[in-house]
Amino acid sequence: MKISERINLYFSEDFLKFARYVKSKLTKIYFNLYRFYKNPDSSYLAIGESKEYFPPPYWTLMDIKESDINVNFEETNYKVNNSQLKFIYSSHCIEHLSDDAINYLFNELFISMKQDSVLRIETPDVKKIIGDIKDNRNIDYLKKIQKENLKNLVMNRNMDDIFGELHVAALGLISCYVDEIHIPVTCSKEVFEEKLYSSTLDEFCLWAISLQSKEQLVTHGHINFWYFEKLKKALEFAGFKTVEKCESNQSFNDFDLSLERSHRKEYSLIVEAKK
Repeated sequence: MKISERINLYFSEDFLKFARYVKSKLTKIYFNLYRFYKNPDSSYLAIGESKEYFPPPYWTLMDIKESDINVNFEETNYKVNNSQLKFIYSSHCIEHLSDDAINYLFNELFISMKQDSVLRIETPDVKKIIGDIKDNRNIDYLKKIQKENLKNLVMNRNMDDIFGELHVAALGLISCYVDEIHIPVTCSKEVFEEKLYSSTLDEFCLWAISLQSKEQLVTHGHINFWYFEKLKKALEFAGFKTVEKCESNQSFNDFDLSLERSHRKEYSLIVEAKK
């Protein structure tokens, strides 16, 4: 039995909720105290991370707002200009960006990186997600997302019952828009399965993203999709010579994993890239 399962077994939900609340407050206090006395380390760059969630305070945060470096990644005219970079981390960010924005970002990072610095990226692995639902295997994470959608969208927002279906949970990992929270695109189960079994991987993902309206696309939910071969090609195009696939909490380059969160590891692709 996992430690998290033992905790859930022995402690009440009210106690666990209170413990999470206390932890969040202590994390906030620690972050603010650290930042009051010290500046973040310029050799640690976290892309797509803001101060809103109070990450480890020594990381330099780079995002569209509420960060140390506020950048609109779609406006490809910014400069990283940091020759001190050692560790660069991006978790579940690149699926929110266009191909042009990604190519520019990777190129800027490559230019600024030292020879021994490491870029670590985590993003939904569409090949795994689609393979899992096709084979009806290892889908506990999809059932968990289905349950969250049922609560957050169907019950709390009075949205259509279709948002609580399993195939929509999978679809939303590939294509979703933002309305305070991530909202998955929808279609009938019959259409989903017809596309699933008649399309290539790229065709299916492009179709899923096409279900968003123009208004939904500009919210920058999941508008791009990644699997290892595609991500490796994009990194190599920017100049990276070594691109390796990792597991959660695993690094081939002694990467600082203090920012890594495990709650999405079941469906995440993780890679490390070096010059």
